[in-house]
Amino acid sequence: MYETLVNTPGWVLLLEVGVPTGVIIVVATIVSLRRDRSDRSNDNVFTSAARFIGVSLAFLGAFLVADVWQEEAKWRSSASLEFEYAQSVVNHLSVLDPADARIVRASMHDYATDVLANERDRRPGASTDTVAARAMTTMDDIITGYQDRPNNKARSAALQRSFVNFQEQGAQRRATPEMVMSPFEVLALAGGGLVAALIMGLYPAGPSTAAKVLQATASWLVIIAIVGTPLALESNQVRPNLNARAQPITDFLDRLDHPPQ
Repeated sequence: MYETLVNTPGWVLLLEVGVPTGVIIVVATIVSLRRDRSDRSNDNVFTSAARFIGVSLAFLGAFLVADVWQEEAKWRSSASLEFEYAQSVVNHLSVLDPADARIVRASMHDYATDVLANERDRRPGASTDTVAARAMTTMDDIITGYQDRPNNKARSAALQRSFVNFQEQGAQRRATPEMVMSPFEVLALAGGGLVAALIMGLYPAGPSTAAKVLQATASWLVIIAIVGTPLALESNQVRPNLNARAQPITDFLDRLDHPPQ
């Protein structure tokens, strides 16, 4: 359920964050405006509460944004290295028999195409039967077989090293969690946003109704920004750098389809 709520289009995610907090802050603001505005005895209490929840929410939001960006950087680094090693494997295919080299090359194309189409926004399990997994098995069977040939050990050493590194980087990429934030972290973030909306709405209104409305509106927008940013970065349908993830894969496929003459 958590993944379903997060992996939604941007406008839906905006509604998920904006509507509940908006309802709370509107109702609380109306209550604040209807109170006796000449009584300022609770100003210090509300000020302390607003500062506490505001700082706490901002700190939590910043922490989660940094956490999501860190995991994203890890994924992209692993993917870049993975397909650099994939290119190195392709560059050393001359040590294989021509028929085997053609099979490995075709399998490498199938692997990269499936990763591009199906693994940019999800993490298949190690035992999942995918096109990429079958292609990897095919390549592994062929390339590993050559290390057992006495007359090929020296020539295939570079190929073997590149292939092992390629496998390791692929495993590391897939080990990056699909959803970085846990449901408990999202619950804490959402709860903090709702409490902040309540406090900001109930914050005592001065003699100016317009100033109170402006304060409530600005607070609502800030809450949406703090709560919505890490959720947007986590969402596969909103994540701004999803296309950037494809770059090392598309570059590799382009070189594979158009080898230098």
